[in-house]
Amino acid sequence: MPLNPNNPLVEESSVMEFYSPKCRLCNSLLDLVMEIKSKNSDWLNIVIADSDFRERETAA
Repeated sequence: MPLNPNNPLVEESSVMEFYSPKCRLCNSLLDLVMEIKSKNSDWLNIVIADSDFRERETAA
């Protein structure tokens, strides 16, 4: 894992969040995930993958 340039003793970590706009649980957790992302952006990368993107793209 790459080291954090602001603090070389802290390693960076990544989280992959699978999200669907249709999912009530996903929507209820989204604010919490975004808050965690902003408060820990110096060492934590959160990638939000929209699992319905392809479906909406082909329907358009």
